[in-house]
This record gives sequence, structure tokens and C-alpha cells, in this order.
Amino acid sequence: MKYLRKKNKRRTYKKTTIKRKRTIKHKHSKNSNTLKKYSKKGGSYIYYMSDTDKSGETSETTADGKPFFRKIFDVPFEEAINEFQIITILQANPAHPNIVTYYEVNPGESIDMEELITYSTDEDYHDNYILNKKELAKQIEAMKKVKDYLQGLGIIYLDWKFDNIGKSPEKDGDYKLFDFDHSGWIDTDTNEWLIKPDFLNSFTGPEKKLSPKELDDWAFNRYIIQEATRM
Repeated sequence: MKYLRKKNKRRTYKKTTIKRKRTIKHKHSKNSNTLKKYSKKGGSYIYYMSDTDKSGETSETTADGKPFFRKIFDVPFEEAINEFQIITILQANPAHPNIVTYYEVNPGESIDMEELITYSTDEDYHDNYILNKKELAKQIEAMKKVKDYLQGLGIIYLDWKFDNIGKSPEKDGDYKLFDFDHSGWIDTDTNEWLIKPDFLNSFTGPEKKLSPKELDDWAFNRYIIQEATRM
């Protein structure tokens, strides 16, 4: 299987046995049963890395045996730089149990992160984790803690939605937030933008006059709390 890598940089991946529910296809693969591509906002993509043999039970993993998502950017570096900068901030601070773990970041090219169960990988995700009130409550409680943690670092997430939350594969796995391509960063003393997100343009109502933290709280309430009441 071919991987996109930076020039003069090579990373080794190995195979491990892991069961998959579905056959995954991608046009770039030599083997037709390898990858599934998901379109994302901003022209970027998330690739679910899986190399299935005839038994359907093998998967590509990182060198230390961890299954992973790879997000490959199909936009100019200037349009993707925000996410790389935000991830750098996250990696420089203590890990939060409800934020996805990033394995390798190749600025302007790709991001490898831990594999999660999401809308894109599990056709039963909505029924099992969204319509299930107990699981939905767990997600909301976890994301409240994440929002407070991120704001403490000056990270204003903004793109709150259940599509950006995944679950660790374990039976009682944690819910985790991912996809920081619409996030920004502020000076926590002055509340001024240090990294201004292009996503600000999507707020066109009275909320656009709010401070960064207030806007983040508004978006969380609108797209997580209120959306949950409609489930």
C-alpha cells in the first residue's frame, strides 16, 4: 500500500489482526479493498486506513501496533495551517482523555490520529450512541469538560457538532473530540485572537458580536445542547 509522506521522511507501518465490519475501497490503492475517503469541509479529507486481506481481518497500524485515522490535506498549506498550529498547542499541554490523541503531524500534508468509532466508520453509530439517551448524556458531559479545558488553553473550538465526536473502540471507551480545522486561539489575558479561524464567517447573526469565549459557548449550546433535545 502507498502512503503519502514528506520527502526524505519515512515511517514504518506493520500489520496486525483486527476484525472489520465492512470492506473499504479507495481509488488510489493497488488493492481495491483498502481505503475509504470522506470529504470534509475546507477541501481536506479523512482517510480510514485499513488493508483487508481475503479473510477481512488484517489492518494497517502504526509501528507500535495502533490502528489510526489519517487526515490528508488537499488544500494549500495556508488554508490548513490553523489546524497544525492548534495541534501543536494541544501536544505541548497535558493530554485530555476526551480529545483525540495525535500520533504524527506532517505540516501541510497529513495528520495521523488514534482510530475512533464515528459516523463515518459505523453505520449504526446514530442508533447506538446518539439515539441512546444514556450515551448521548455521556457525550455532552465529556464535551463540556473538553470545552472548558480548551478555553483554558485559549483554544476556541467553534465547530461543535456530533459529527466531530468519536468513541474509543473499547466497550466502555471514552468519547473524544477531533477535527480542529475550524478552531482558533486567543490570548487568555486580552481575549484577542492570536490565530483567527476562517470559520468566523459562518456566524452571521447577533452572535457574531460576542467575544471569542462567548461565541464558543453559544456554538456549543446551539449545536450540542439544543441539537441533543431534538434527538
